[in-house]
Amino acid sequence: MTDKKFLINFGWLNISSLINKFISFFYVVALIRLLPQSSFGIYNLVWAHLGILGGWQDLGTTPYGLLQNEKSDKRILNNILSLRIVLALVISVLTILLTMAFDYSAEIVRTVILFSGLYLYTASTGFFLIICSIKKKLRYPSILSIGFNTILVISNLIVLFKTRNVFTVFGVTALYYLLYGVLIFWVIKKYFFDFQFRLEKSQIKLIFKNSFVFSLISFFASVQTRADYLIINKLLGPTQLALYSAAHKFYDVPLLMVANYNFSSIPVFRSLYQKSRFDYRKKISSDSRFLFLLSLIILLATWLIGGPVIKIFFSDKYLLSIPILNIIIVNLPLVLLSSVFLNALYAQNKQSKIVYFFAVVAVLNVILNLILIPWLGIIGAAISTVTSYLTLALSFGWYLFSLLKNEKDQR
Repeated sequence: MTDKKFLINFGWLNISSLINKFISFFYVVALIRLLPQSSFGIYNLVWAHLGILGGWQDLGTTPYGLLQNEKSDKRILNNILSLRIVLALVISVLTILLTMAFDYSAEIVRTVILFSGLYLYTASTGFFLIICSIKKKLRYPSILSIGFNTILVISNLIVLFKTRNVFTVFGVTALYYLLYGVLIFWVIKKYFFDFQFRLEKSQIKLIFKNSFVFSLISFFASVQTRADYLIINKLLGPTQLALYSAAHKFYDVPLLMVANYNFSSIPVFRSLYQKSRFDYRKKISSDSRFLFLLSLIILLATWLIGGPVIKIFFSDKYLLSIPILNIIIVNLPLVLLSSVFLNALYAQNKQSKIVYFFAVVAVLNVILNLILIPWLGIIGAAISTVTSYLTLALSFGWYLFSLLKNEKDQR
């Protein structure tokens, strides 16, 4: 039986995600209908670029922070948030330099510079989720995120209808992310955690020692999820990228369950592994069944109504996005099962082994995209991502159950 508190926290995150995606859906429809396909392709390219180094900003502090206890590890948590703030500045500068190395247009470079505040937003909201997850009070970040997303989308829609300029919209979005990042930092300090800026050498070394591997995992995972966008843009251009991205806008809605599940389950898996191996195994089994069944229902629903929804809301210009959606939605059960296995392995401190799986699959994904995209176009990219996630799910499942079998045999 799945833990009640876990279901409540998981439920809060999923409810807020669904509401946010429902609000954002109309924003995406407006973007697609009001912007040329090339501009919509640029919109997705910018977001893909902003995420390339995102894993290094976190530096693995999110999963490492989730494994802490607020009372006994307050010193570690202070250093984690301090480090996240410093990393936000560093990654912002490196991301800007990367735009120049990629030889983007001057408008894209200026846009990336404007988005420097995005990394402060990520630093503060990520820590807010960590501390609320530890306290098992995930309703607070859920409610605040709904309010922020609502205000952001309304403002962007007004700007979009008035200007129909993707770069003006980017400017407004960047400002909102900066302001919200500052607001969440204030909320953390005022109501949730008595933060004091600390960068203690001994603590930072401890954090690096335990969290760096998480950052490598995040980096290789981001390569796997960003490579297709960058390769499509380079080989096929922004119009084909727009078609591919439109399908991903639907796939991204249920995919939010993955991050929500991770925040809800990592502390629970760690606690169960330390206290009761029987309950730990039971949670692996129950979560796997629950999430696999849920993902299959979503997959079948997407096959039934995803195409008509794209046609109705996105117009006939995006009909070629339908077969892409029908392929990439197959990733959902694979990703959710991988998350169960991954979080169970984190509880056993096996992250140093996990990174090798992510590295191999990231390389596999890039190779497949380089081979299949010139041959099959954006369908090749969709096939590449499904192949990659299938490989991850099988690898994690094999590794986890090998460990459980060995543990059982040793008894």
